[in-house]
Amino acid sequence: LKLEIRASTFSCTSPLPMYGLHECPVKRRNASVQNPEANQYFTPHSQDPADHVCFDSGSLAPDWASVSHGIYLSIEAAGVHRSLGVRVSFVQSTSMDAWKPVHQRMMELGGNRRFEEFLLQQGIPRETPIREKFLTRAAKWYREALRARAEGTECPEPLPFGTGHLPAAWCDLYPESDKRTSVLRKRISGITPDDSPEGPGVGRPLERSNSWRQFSRCWSACRAIKDVCTEVLP
Repeated sequence: LKLEIRASTFSCTSPLPMYGLHECPVKRRNASVQNPEANQYFTPHSQDPADHVCFDSGSLAPDWASVSHGIYLSIEAAGVHRSLGVRVSFVQSTSMDAWKPVHQRMMELGGNRRFEEFLLQQGIPRETPIREKFLTRAAKWYREALRARAEGTECPEPLPFGTGHLPAAWCDLYPESDKRTSVLRKRISGITPDDSPEGPGVGRPLERSNSWRQFSRCWSACRAIKDVCTEVLP
């Protein structure tokens, strides 16, 4: 790990700071670049002052990027984006990682200013928490449209008016979870009152259970899961 004094530790009250007596943070950011190819690309393509600060926190000299949204991030914000999963925000270092041409194109088409203006149009203010902001329908549409433009494919249909600020469907954000959900539905749908310890079907489960207490606890847990899933998964 390299040791360095990071400019991103200093906060910035404005998303578009003026660099009077101070050196442009892009130059400082590139001073310790480890990947020459990334340096060669990002030096001419990150001249917009809006890209010289972290999109989420406003801290100077962001060394990371959310490729999915074409924005620049501080290392702290990058950690939060990573926790959202690559389907929501694919994070790369602007100085250490190797970049695919399509990802470079997404950064070129994107930018902090463009994404912020889009979110404001969708009724999502800048101060919205990171997790809430990037799990909205607007953020999902934007990353799909950005990817489509970078690849030269058809963009998704425009969002219905006034719906961008709403949360995106969970199964759309994480399709792999939808299969698990369907399996869970099938398992809990078979639980009936007859399966209770006091019900008429108690004989059959008891034959497979080592003890009455174990079966009773299992049944109670299953009933609780079914109640919760009925509310969350109608």
